[in-house]
Amino acid sequence: MGKTIKTAAELEAMILSKMQALSECPDGMTVTVKRRGETWEAVTMSPNQIAYTDCVTRVTRYAAVLRTEYALADG
Repeated sequence: MGKTIKTAAELEAMILSKMQALSECPDGMTVTVKRRGETWEAVTMSPNQIAYTDCVTRVTRYAAVLRTEYALADG
């Protein structure tokens, strides 16, 4: 059975929902889902120049879990 297809916006909303519960993530942090070859990745952006490595690590791990279940829709 194949993976469920989700749009970038749907995946971003799922990740942002999870991020809101993480104390490591600052207010205003955003995530963008981008195609990476046959798969996709989540890229975080902070409203300032401070690196939030704990948040980025968590988002990266959560995106890895989501990639096992969901494929990125074309276009």
